[in-house]
Amino acid sequence: MNRVLGDTLIGHDNSSEESFVFEGDSVLIRRYLWGLYQGVAIKVSYERFSRAKGFLYGSTLPDDMKGCLYLADHQRPVTLVGNTRLAGDVFAPATGLQAGAIGGLSFSGARLTEGRVLVSGAELPPIQPAGLAYLYALADNAATITNASAVPDSLSNGSAAAAYDLAFAGPVYLRQQLAGKIVIRSDTLIEVGRTAALADIILVAPVIHLESGFHGRLQAFATRQLLVDDSCVLDYPSALVVINKSGGAFRTACTVGRACMIGGTILSLAPAPDHHGSTVKLASHTIVEGVVYVNGDLSLGATVYGTVATDWFIHTTPSTVYENYLNDISINRRLISRYFIGSPFFNASQTRKIIQWLD
Repeated sequence: MNRVLGDTLIGHDNSSEESFVFEGDSVLIRRYLWGLYQGVAIKVSYERFSRAKGFLYGSTLPDDMKGCLYLADHQRPVTLVGNTRLAGDVFAPATGLQAGAIGGLSFSGARLTEGRVLVSGAELPPIQPAGLAYLYALADNAATITNASAVPDSLSNGSAAAAYDLAFAGPVYLRQQLAGKIVIRSDTLIEVGRTAALADIILVAPVIHLESGFHGRLQAFATRQLLVDDSCVLDYPSALVVINKSGGAFRTACTVGRACMIGGTILSLAPAPDHHGSTVKLASHTIVEGVVYVNGDLSLGATVYGTVATDWFIHTTPSTVYENYLNDISINRRLISRYFIGSPFFNASQTRKIIQWLD
């Protein structure tokens, strides 16, 4: 186990294999990237007997993401309004934090933050270059789309097997039971119905839509729009990822509705130096436990137990758009589970820990 967790290499080739003998047992270790995380399948053999086990692992977060908030320094202060609470260290622009008001509603807290205020940089905490290369390659469907047969009604694929990769020309509507090392791709749309039973799979498409009431565990990678309807539950370690491959005037969007529960990571990426390449909207009465990382604009109505890193906050009223205003928002780093482990892409040198046992 220590041999695996001590390896900090993130490989763009997405797989590696190692075999050796330990105390008379033959050991085979297969490593692979699985969305935002790293996967391992271990098989131990002795004579006619063998045993296999797999797991996903990640890294503790880097120091600049161990606070509750990292707001990139674009020379705008952070303005707190209403009952906003920031519990944990805050990395803020040099212009600092201040109390403010919107439409007569003033900041009502006893203090601006329950932690230290540190100065942020002009860019968000970096994602490892090899991790970025892998994510952009994963999102590039052009070379992988084929006229695959229909998705099976029920399919499970273990960590030791090769990934079961289904790529479709046209929309895909998922109502099936799918679990394990499975990738579903579409060149247009993937829609997940509320009755679908999905565990640990990866979805890749320009547009991905999760219907209201869906409950599962998955990683979704969209290149245009990612829509999560009201009352969805995504168990840890899920991931909602939007990747802007075009840049320029093109903007991606991720929208999470009301009364959702998200465990894991919400991530938006855009080509540097674009600080408005993506818009993420998280509605009120939703709870995110984990990391929200937005290379662009974040409209935050949800409560976050964990860490938020963003270029900009956007708060919109019928008459005005406010930059870097937080209105009745709670970001609480202290309420994240002590067992939470993030993606190794945020910092490959941090301590590696097991996220989830597979199979």
